[in-house]
Amino acid sequence: LREIQPTGPYALGGWCFGGVIAYEVAGQQRAAGEEIELLAAIDSRAPIEENIPQTADDATILSWFARDLAVPYGKSLDIPAEDLRELGGDAAFDHILRRAAAIGVLAEDADRDQILRYFEAYLANGIALQTYLPEPTRL
Repeated sequence: LREIQPTGPYALGGWCFGGVIAYEVAGQQRAAGEEIELLAAIDSRAPIEENIPQTADDATILSWFARDLAVPYGKSLDIPAEDLRELGGDAAFDHILRRAAAIGVLAEDADRDQILRYFEAYLANGIALQTYLPEPTRL
């Protein structure tokens, strides 16, 4: 940020997890004495304990991944966790890939390993989001 714009005021924003990152960056910049002109968090979860899901097994997380995979394309891919639980493991993941390809969210010949790496990043971001509980601060 400071490489591009060494001093504020800063306008920061992000969508979903990006909004939470923007919030953290705003807090760090404010603590460093910089002015935050705008902070925009679009469809972002407030980083508070009440927003942490109480239970989320592998099938539930895969279901969320399927849903979130389709959103940027303006499409819906709602696959119940129960269905994925019945399929289990690789079969559940492959089911998501087939369904996503069927609605044009993924190419028919999408690289499974690449999508798996994307899913791993999705998981890492989810863990970061669930464990990020900053002290309340005035930005």
